Formats: sequence, structure tokens, C-alpha cells
Amino acid sequence: MSGPHNDVRISLQALEGLQMALSEALNRKGAAPVAVSFAEVARRYVEFRRSDGSTAPGTVLRISHAMDRVLDALGARAVSEASITDVQDQLRRELAPVTTNLYMGFAGRAWRWAAKRDLVDSAWPDVERVRHIETLLRPCTHAETTEILEAMLTYGDGRYYPYFALVTDMGSRSTETCSIVERDVDRDRNTIRLRITKTRSRTVHVDPEVIELLPRREGLDDNIFMRVHGGPFNRHTVKSAWNAVMRKLGWERLPITCHSLRGTWITDSLRLGVPITQSMRHTGHRTTKIHIDYQRNAPDQRMAQVAATVRRSRPRLPHLYTVATRRCGEGGLESVTIQETQKEAMGLTRSRCSARETHTPLQDRDLCGLAPPQDTSARTLVARLGLEGEDVREALGALVRDPALRALLLELTKQDD
Repeated sequence: MSGPHNDVRISLQALEGLQMALSEALNRKGAAPVAVSFAEVARRYVEFRRSDGSTAPGTVLRISHAMDRVLDALGARAVSEASITDVQDQLRRELAPVTTNLYMGFAGRAWRWAAKRDLVDSAWPDVERVRHIETLLRPCTHAETTEILEAMLTYGDGRYYPYFALVTDMGSRSTETCSIVERDVDRDRNTIRLRITKTRSRTVHVDPEVIELLPRREGLDDNIFMRVHGGPFNRHTVKSAWNAVMRKLGWERLPITCHSLRGTWITDSLRLGVPITQSMRHTGHRTTKIHIDYQRNAPDQRMAQVAATVRRSRPRLPHLYTVATRRCGEGGLESVTIQETQKEAMGLTRSRCSARETHTPLQDRDLCGLAPPQDTSARTLVARLGLEGEDVREALGALVRDPALRALLLELTKQDD
């Protein structure tokens, strides 16, 4: 039998049950949390990031790899300031400072994530970050990029050339380019879909001439870039080919890597005035800081051109007034100079060895240029003199700019005739 009194009684019972549930929850919250190991925290955190829907697959792989490296260094020890400091020191000996800070940052986020869920009973130790050493790496210049691609045409039967041509055109990462399969390439629209990335997948437009270089695969899931003995390209394959070409060109000491081609693309886009939002969308960057940082140490080719233009309109420096030499006496060389005293006062007189190296190619012609190579207008005069060698042509080209010197060289040429 129901009535107003029964309804009130039921409401009171529900209220008492709710109060009991709240008290039990408060008691559980006040109790010490169940402590789990770092290995369990790492496993749960990776699963959480994989299933939350807002983390890119590439980032999940990086987090998982970072947790594995930290676990290998930590071992069975508990999380403490001493153990975490030791882990950081071990990673610093094996990895770059920026990578060490990245991995330790992932581990700290995982531990704080677990602390919010009462899975651990201690805070993450406050360990000072590894000091980052400023890198000397820089983007490639246009001339360097051209020489590298020309060398790739002949290295390894040219099988690496399409890969590096594509990276140069897209400015993509090596892992993104190596993971391209046949279904990602739209040859009609000249686009490529980059699926495996650090952030989110994106579609990039590619030069039609570069698209034609890409090999065609029968299966839609077959990788575009395959090694000779099977298996797709990976970062080790690309790095090995790059290092071989650097040795072939004699550029082992240049501060450039295969990732510098990506920096070249970003630097060119920023200098040409491409909106930074569009440039970041093309390259897959999330933050402006990282995107702009890619042009660090980039050689400013435009400033060099401006400086050369201004320099051509100004008079030459006094120590460049040495114009030519001719034979005198018994096989000696007599310099024809202007303001020689200023040159000696500036400490710019050439040593005997340096002068001998300069004069040797031309001693048979009784003429030698001393100015640095900057001009190519002496080709006609070089042809009349019958000289050979590109170094001689460039050296004389710098001298012809001066009218007095031109008259002197023409007079010497007539004497030889």
C-alpha cells in the first residue's frame, strides 16, 4: 500500500544510501593510494594515450619507445630522486640532450597522470633538465642540394635518387617518406598522402616531374621505396646512402644531414613570404617555435647577393691594387703594383710560397694575376693569351675590371704576338 508516508520513507532510505556511498568514497580517497611500479604506470599510460583519440599514432610510438628506454635504465628500482637522476645520466650518455629531455618529460607526464588517479603514492622527482648545446646543423644551400642530387643519380645505380628528390620537393621527414605505399600516391592529382607522421596525416602536393620518378608497385599496400634485398627503406638505409654521398663529395665535415633538406624547404617557404600557417600545415608542425627553429644557422644567400652588388659599385681596397707580374733578369718576377707601401703597411704582402703557387701556372707566359677570382669578363683576353685552366681564367677575370690593368694586359699580349 503506497501513500505519502511510504514515499517519504523511500526517499529517506535513498538519502541514507547516498550518504553511505559518499562516506565510503571519502574514506577511500583519504586512504593511501595503491602504489604500482613504473612499469605498470608506463603500460597504462601508453594504453590511455593510444585510446584517447587525440594522440597521433606516431606520438604513441614515440611515447612507447621512451617508456621502454626509461624502464631499461630504471630496472627494478623504485622511483626516487636518486634513481631518476641516475636514469637521466645514463640516457644522456647514450642520447642527445634534446632527446634525453624528451624521454624524461614523457616519463614525468606518465607519473603525474598516475598520481591524479591515485595509482602512485609519491611525486615525480624534480630533476634539472639536461642543458641543451646549441646545434651547428643548418639547412642545405641550393648549390649543395643540386650537387647532392647529382651525386645520387650515380650512387647505388640511382635507386636513391627518387627518394631524395621527393624529400627535397616535399620537405618531409624521413620516416614519413619511407612509409609511403602505392595507395598513398595519386598520380592523377599529383598528391601524396602521408599517413605515418608525428602529428596527423596530411596530403601534400608534389611536382609532376618528381611523381614520375616514383616506382609503381602492384599491391596497394606495397612500399614505394624498397631495398635491393627486400624490405622497405628506413632511416638507417637513408642515412647510410647520405653518408656515402657525403664521403664521395668530400663533405663529411659539413654541418648538414639528410634532415637538412627539410630545413631547406621550410627556410625557402619563410623567405618567400608563404603564410606560416600554410607552411606548418604542409610540413606537419604543430607549434610555431619548432617550425621557425628549422631555419637556424641557415646561410642567408640573399644578403650575400646584396653585399656583392654593393661591393661592385665601390672602389677596390688598396691591398688589391697589385695588378700583374712579368719576367725580369734571370728568370725572376717583377711586380707591377700601385701603392705598394700601403700594401706592406697593412701586412698583406704575399709569402714566397704563396707567390710561387700563384705564379707557377703562368710563368711560361710571362704573366700572372694576383687578384682573387670575382669576374668572368676576361675570357676573350684569356683566349688571346692561349691560357688554359679554369683557375687561370677566373684569376685573370678579376684583373680585367680595372681599365689600367686591361691596357697593360693587352700590351703584354701584343708583345707575345
